[in-house]
Amino acid sequence: MALDGVTHTSMVPTQLLRVLEENKTIELERVLLGGSIIPHQLASLAKEHGIDTWAGYGLTEMASTVTAKRVDENDTTGNILNHRQLKVQEQRIFVRGETLAAGYWRKGKLYPLSLVDGWFDTKDLGQWCNDELVILGRADNQFISGGENVHCEEIERVLLKHPYVQQAFIVPVADRVFGHRPVATLSLDGTELSASFELELNTLCQSHLQGFKRPIAYYTIPAQLLGQGIKVSRAQLRDWLLRTWQ
Repeated sequence: MALDGVTHTSMVPTQLLRVLEENKTIELERVLLGGSIIPHQLASLAKEHGIDTWAGYGLTEMASTVTAKRVDENDTTGNILNHRQLKVQEQRIFVRGETLAAGYWRKGKLYPLSLVDGWFDTKDLGQWCNDELVILGRADNQFISGGENVHCEEIERVLLKHPYVQQAFIVPVADRVFGHRPVATLSLDGTELSASFELELNTLCQSHLQGFKRPIAYYTIPAQLLGQGIKVSRAQLRDWLLRTWQ
């Protein structure tokens, strides 16, 4: 990635990780991260390179960033920026404000956004914690296990607490008793996916997650899915795992 002379930019966590792994002279001073969960170890690594990391929540329809804060030990995305409004209703995040798009431009025609009383449904789920926004995940990443709602991102956030886990994605697989159970797919650094490492992950999950939320199996994300873009495709990962699982 060409970053000659760049001091401030916005990235997804995977991009920043790749930049740091290239071991080149880095002129970056501040980076706004978003688009997926920010591993704490990534922020620490960036700090070692003199890079100040910020967490943000946003979407294209709002001209990107809606909330922001400097990355710290709390998994929150900060306070609402000026000229933007955000509300959480039954864990669903709605936005509006001066930066909200007029609509989608397709084939020479403007298609207005679908709004409810001026509010745009982001299809993201969240909650407030000490006046800061916490992103629970995407509504379409939620599944039911044993009659309980499970957010993939909640499990992924726990797995990313392990210093050797660079990326984590949960795929729900069908289960005769529970309906669905979570399976973890991981990108690791500094270790292999061994029985002893799986035991470490199980211990970590036991201390943070209820039983029905704990992964029943672990897989390493195949290299071909890691190198296809700046973000791993959940759809492609799900298709690969379900073929492997069966």
